[in-house]
Amino acid sequence: MRNETHEQFEAIAARAGWDSFTLLVLIARWAEDNGQFQPLIDYLDGLADEEEDDG
Repeated sequence: MRNETHEQFEAIAARAGWDSFTLLVLIARWAEDNGQFQPLIDYLDGLADEEEDDG
């Protein structure tokens, strides 16, 4: 599921010395600060539903 965005996130995290959890927290903070938290939650919830249906 890697794509260009994922690669860019990983490169930034590696340069800054952040682990995956720190990167996730920073992305969540940005989403909340920019009014994008609910769309992100809805998107992730939909993905979780798809995973559940596949399992």
